[in-house]
Amino acid sequence: NLIFEFFSISLRYPTRFSFVAESTRFDKHDSRFNNSIGRFDLRVISFSMKTLSSRVVSVFLLLAVAIPGFAVAVRGVEDARFVTCGSAIRIRNIDSRKYFLGSSEHQYSHNGQQVVTLDTRGDQSKFMWQIQAAHNNTCVTGEKIKCGEIIRLTHVGTGKNLHSHGLPAPLTRGNTEVSGFGNDGEGDAGDNWKLECVHRKDAGNAQHRLWESTTLVRLLHVDTKHWLSSSTKTKFNQSNCPNCPLQGELEVSGTNSNSDAAIFRSDDGAYLRL
Repeated sequence: NLIFEFFSISLRYPTRFSFVAESTRFDKHDSRFNNSIGRFDLRVISFSMKTLSSRVVSVFLLLAVAIPGFAVAVRGVEDARFVTCGSAIRIRNIDSRKYFLGSSEHQYSHNGQQVVTLDTRGDQSKFMWQIQAAHNNTCVTGEKIKCGEIIRLTHVGTGKNLHSHGLPAPLTRGNTEVSGFGNDGEGDAGDNWKLECVHRKDAGNAQHRLWESTTLVRLLHVDTKHWLSSSTKTKFNQSNCPNCPLQGELEVSGTNSNSDAAIFRSDDGAYLRL
């Protein structure tokens, strides 16, 4: 619980950094921890909750998140490659190559929901998403995520869930709007996405029916039956978004086509394991 608490507070709210460990609260305003958490640089972090004490894990994660540029790459660890419940990861779109799924506190004027785009710019907190169980469900922190499983993705920086509904996308005709919705990871059934693993010629092997960091995936929205999608052809610019703060970013929307624009894979992040 201490480990999960750290991630749900510290990673989800990187600009108000605090965590609890053994009844002691540390805050970023404490002179001992005066680094800017807004510029943290996560690469690959993996650890075992069975082999490390809560004190060691808390200190380890504090260093990994609070010190800009700190990176830990765990090699030779059997489960380091799996995406798990509670992991906080960046998600890259394959079709656009260098663009990552991200969000900020910009909102759509028609419904007040948070804008979700693909972008290449900004600190890591803009692009980090925590993997959680479907709405009104729970999963064990560090438990491997299975292909075909229904999940939520909670934006670490703002606590909003990746969400969709029947409203039209802002740029692409026929597509549905994708947004950030909810508070502190609590939303509704519109936050549920089915994880579809693609290019699984070895699907007969149970080991390979799990979400690995190298697995190409699609995210199918459960309610609308549209796939999460983006393309460099749908970029916000002065023409379609005059004087708006999203210029240069790519629209993210739901599509009824399972083309390459709907294929993603996990990237850098904090990968938890049991």
